[in-house]
Amino acid sequence: MTIRGEKWPLTASRASVSRRPRGFMILASTLAALITVLILYPLGATWVSVFFLRGDSVTTILTATIREPDIGKVLWNTAVIIGGSVLIATAIGATLAWLSERSDASMGWVTRALPLVPFLVPPIVGAVGWTILTAPKSGYLNLIVRGIASWFGLDISTGPLNPYNWVGIIFVYSLYLVPLVYLPIAASLRNLDPSLEEASTSSGASPWWTLRYVTLPAIKPAIGAGALLALIYALSQYSIPAILGNVPRIEVLTVRIVRLMSVFPAQIGVALTLGMLMIVVIITGLWLQRRILSRSRFATIGGRGMRSTVVALGRWKWPSRIVMLSYFLITTILPFIAIVLLSMQPFWSSVIHWTSFNLNNYTDVLGGLSALGRGARDALLNSLSLASIGATGSIVISAIIVAFTHRHWSNPLARLTEASTKLPGAVSHVVIGIAFIGALAGPPFRLSGTLAILLLAYLVVTMPQASFIVSTAYSQVGKELSEASFTSGASETRTFAKISLPLMIPGLAAGWATVFVLMAGDVTVSVMLASPGRPVVGYEILDLWTFGGLPTLATIATVFTLLSCAVVLGALALSRKMALVRR
Repeated sequence: MTIRGEKWPLTASRASVSRRPRGFMILASTLAALITVLILYPLGATWVSVFFLRGDSVTTILTATIREPDIGKVLWNTAVIIGGSVLIATAIGATLAWLSERSDASMGWVTRALPLVPFLVPPIVGAVGWTILTAPKSGYLNLIVRGIASWFGLDISTGPLNPYNWVGIIFVYSLYLVPLVYLPIAASLRNLDPSLEEASTSSGASPWWTLRYVTLPAIKPAIGAGALLALIYALSQYSIPAILGNVPRIEVLTVRIVRLMSVFPAQIGVALTLGMLMIVVIITGLWLQRRILSRSRFATIGGRGMRSTVVALGRWKWPSRIVMLSYFLITTILPFIAIVLLSMQPFWSSVIHWTSFNLNNYTDVLGGLSALGRGARDALLNSLSLASIGATGSIVISAIIVAFTHRHWSNPLARLTEASTKLPGAVSHVVIGIAFIGALAGPPFRLSGTLAILLLAYLVVTMPQASFIVSTAYSQVGKELSEASFTSGASETRTFAKISLPLMIPGLAAGWATVFVLMAGDVTVSVMLASPGRPVVGYEILDLWTFGGLPTLATIATVFTLLSCAVVLGALALSRKMALVRR
C-alpha cells in the first residue's frame, strides 16, 4: 500500500507482528497441549488398560457388570431419582426465572441472586443440614412440629418429616439442581424480544395464554440447556444419595461405582462400564436437545433499548414474592441454621439444651486439640489451599488458551483444545475419578493419596466452567483494541498482558469465585482420590458422618461455608469494583 508515492509502514509492522506472536503462541500451545493430555490421557489410558492390557476380556467384564448384585434395582433407583429431580428442578427454575424476569413480583437484584445462593453451600453440607432438620426422632423441624401438635392434644412420637425416603432424596436433589436450570432460562428471558409477547397481548390473549404459547416455546432452547446441565450434575452427585439413601438402602449408580472402587481389589472394569452408561445417557440428552432444536423455531434476541414485557400479577404479586423468599429460606437458611446449632452442642440430641451451647467444637477444630479436630482442620486447610491454587491456575490457563484459540482458530491444536476442554462437561465426575485412579495412582506416576492428584483432577472437572466463563469475558473485549495494539507493533504477549487481561479482570474474578466454590466443595472426585493422610472437606465430612462425629462435622461445615461465602463475596466485590474502574 502506498500513499503519495511512499510505502506505508504498516506493511513492515504487520511483517514484524507475524514474527512476534511466536513467544505467546509457544506458551499457549504448550499449555493447550498439556491440558489436552491431562484430560484425554487418563480416560484413554484407563480404557486401554482395562479392556485391552489386562487378562479379563471385554466379555468377562460385561458379564461381571450384568451379574452385579441388584444392578437392575440400582439403575431403576437412579432413573427415578434423577429423572424426578430434573423435572422438578426444571419446573422450579423456570418459574423462578419467569417471576424474576417477566413479572412485577421481581425485586431487582435480590430475586435474581436468591436462586443462585445454593451454589455457596456445597450439596453435602445441605444434605447433612436437612438430615439434622428432618431426622425422624431428633430432627429440629420435627421437634417443632411435634411441639405444636402437642398443643392440640396430638401425641406424635416420631416424624412426621423424614429425609430417608424417595421424597426426601428427590427433594434435596432438586434444591441443588435449580440454579443450573435458572441461569440459562433467566438469561434467555432477559434477552427475549418483547415484541412477540406484546403482539400476543395486543391481540387480546391473556397473560397465561401468552406465557404458554409464546414465551415458553421461544425459550425452549434455554429450558433444554438447563435440564441437560441439571442431568449432567445429577449423574455426578454422590454426597446426597450417600447420606440420605444409606438408611432406606436406596442406592444409585454413583454410590455403587464408588463402592466398586473402594473394595480390594478395585473393580475398575465394572465401575468403568457402569460409568459409560452415564456417558451414553448424557450423549443421548445432547442428541435429543439438538434434534428438538433442529425441528423448531425460536425467538431471537431483540435490539438494544428493548425493555422486557412485565406481567402484572395483581393479587398474586406478594404470594409470588413470598414463594421466592421461601425458596431462599428452605434451600440455604434452614439447613445452615441446623448445622450451626449442632456445632455448638457436645452431641446431637432430640432435646435442645440451650444452656449447653458453647464454642468448644470450634476451639477443637481451629486449634487441632483432638484427633477429630486435627483431621477437620487439615481438611479445611487442604481444601482451601487446593481451591485457591486450582482456581487461580484454571483461570490463568484458560485465559491464555482462550486467547490462543480465538486468534488462531485455523490451527488444528486450537480446535482440539477447544473440544478437549469441553469434554469433561459431558463426562460424569465419577468416570473422571476412575480414570485418574487407573492412570495416575499407580506406577509410573504413583500419585495415589497425594494432593497433586486431587489438584489435577479438580483442574479437569472444572475446566469446562472455567473456559466458558473466560471465553465470555474475552469476547467482551473489543477486537479493535487488540488490532490497534498489533498495528502499533506490539507483540501478542504484550497485547494480552496490557490490553486483554486487564479488561477481562472483572469477568475473571467472578469466574475465579465460581471455580473456587466448585473445587472446594467437591465430593465425588474427593471421596475417590483423597486419603486419611491428605483429607479434604468433602472426604472428611463423609468420614465424620460414617463414624458419628456429628458435632465436629457441623463445625467444619459451618467454618467452611462461612469462609467460602467470604471468599466468593470478596471476589465478586473485586469484580464489581474493577468493572466500575474500567468504566
